[in-house]
Amino acid sequence: IGSGITGSDGTVDIILTQPVIDGETITVGVVDDAGNRAEESIIVPDLTAPLINADVKDATHVEVTSNEVGTIIITDAQSQVIGSGTAINGKTEITLTRPLQDNEEIKVSVTDQAGNTSQENVLVGDVTAPTIEIEIKDENNITVKSDEAGAEVVIKNDMRNRHGKNLH
Repeated sequence: IGSGITGSDGTVDIILTQPVIDGETITVGVVDDAGNRAEESIIVPDLTAPLINADVKDATHVEVTSNEVGTIIITDAQSQVIGSGTAINGKTEITLTRPLQDNEEIKVSVTDQAGNTSQENVLVGDVTAPTIEIEIKDENNITVKSDEAGAEVVIKNDMRNRHGKNLH
């Protein structure tokens, strides 16, 4: 998968024709000008960063999926840590130290036990709940105002019965 000639200091950097795989055994052989041979086998250490995916669940929770055990760090645009935890093989929900803002960019990284790090930049969507102002005009009419146009409004009584929908 690779070969080369050592330089005057006895070293050579070889670009491989195919990548080595974590846990694979490779054999390196060296032959000098006199035909003397030396050979050594080595197991390739963990060189592969974890595969990760981050999903913002709401303003204070990010779900991180990783194929490896590792340390999760979530930072904001100012590189301040706003969440951390331990990734397991699968999904891990991280509770943030502060609420996210709409359209904020965060960075989610997972570092595996061998020190390999993957990072994903995440643009936060709409995670801010709408504001509500309520005015009861009479027993049959309620005005609701919100800071988000097009938001669905549902009014229920103590018995959870719906009394209105999309009242703008």
